Amino acid sequence: MDRVLRENKNGNSTSDKIYNLMISSEMSKDIKSLSLQENVKPSSTVSAKGAPRNEIEKKLVEIWESILGVSPIGIRDNFFDLGGNSYLALQMFSNIEKTFNKRLPVSIILQEGTIENLAKLLSSNNHPINMSSSIVAIQSFGSKQPLFCIHGGGGEVLIYRYLAMELGNDQPLFGLRYPTSENTDKITIESLADKYIKEIRKIQPNGPYSLLGFCIGGAIAYEMTQKLIQAGEEVSLLTILNFANPKQIPLIIPKETPLNKRIINKLMKLYKMPVKQRALFVKQTFYKALGKLSASNTAEDKELNRMTLTRTTLRGATRAYNPNPYPGKILLISGDRYKDYEEKLAWETVGNGSIQVYNIRVDHDSFLKKPNVEIVGKYLKKHLNSSNLII
Repeated sequence: MDRVLRENKNGNSTSDKIYNLMISSEMSKDIKSLSLQENVKPSSTVSAKGAPRNEIEKKLVEIWESILGVSPIGIRDNFFDLGGNSYLALQMFSNIEKTFNKRLPVSIILQEGTIENLAKLLSSNNHPINMSSSIVAIQSFGSKQPLFCIHGGGGEVLIYRYLAMELGNDQPLFGLRYPTSENTDKITIESLADKYIKEIRKIQPNGPYSLLGFCIGGAIAYEMTQKLIQAGEEVSLLTILNFANPKQIPLIIPKETPLNKRIINKLMKLYKMPVKQRALFVKQTFYKALGKLSASNTAEDKELNRMTLTRTTLRGATRAYNPNPYPGKILLISGDRYKDYEEKLAWETVGNGSIQVYNIRVDHDSFLKKPNVEIVGKYLKKHLNSSNLII
């Protein structure tokens, strides 16, 4: 029997394998959900961990010190330890592209989070970055079966960094980001599912599989599990975070929020944001309001154009998706975005399929941020532990 539990913000229940990727984050609300530490300001007393030894490292130090507002920075200091987050990562990689005329995928900061390692990538022509690859090793260690997390509407997987930390060092967690090199005219939920299955088989050739998707990623994860089951594989857990069956419930997008509330939300967001992030946030918001791609030639503007294209492409693919009833176990965790809809959000099961529903009173943008990610992690660990295998 399906169960429904509700939880408030305080959590009180009442009932190196692959390098990757570039940022293609959704703007406005979805870009906000990428921010990893919006209110954390960099420390001004960071001790240097190695002085730059060559021109590339020197230029990277200058970029980091300018963006992060920290000095001195050593070549082995970690980007996130210095107060870095996704907003600042976007600025950093835009500056890197402008300075070195070489584009690196933004999520590579999860694996190569120091100036020393980034400099090696920039100076090496022997190992080009595969921009069409989707897999991202967010937490590659541990004895449990991997958890594969599909990107949301923005196409990025930096949003899963806190979730990986919450699940612990023994839980491998891999993200699947949207491959922006794909022909957007041919993108469907089904085609993305086929591609991502090939990617996860590089990490885990056979089941049982555990998949998770946030927002639009929930629909992609859903289709992946359907295809895996049809291929004779076992899926131990499908987790959908804050997304409804798109065949039954229309996509909820930022513009549907009343204008006065959107303005207040953005002003509050801007007020809380470190100074270094404010200019980029205003620019991103402007691009969304404009509603079309700009012809600007700066590296940062090109990234923003890619964001818009990613968002538009994924929404179009999701609206065209018609999911079939699911024969297995679904863990559905929803938030305030869907508080006025029926509890299962129109997801359907067949045969022995079941849906375990939890509702947490948080908004969409804060779903995978602290402290809310602790609630999500608690429920997820419970179900992963009941189905997880030691490998």
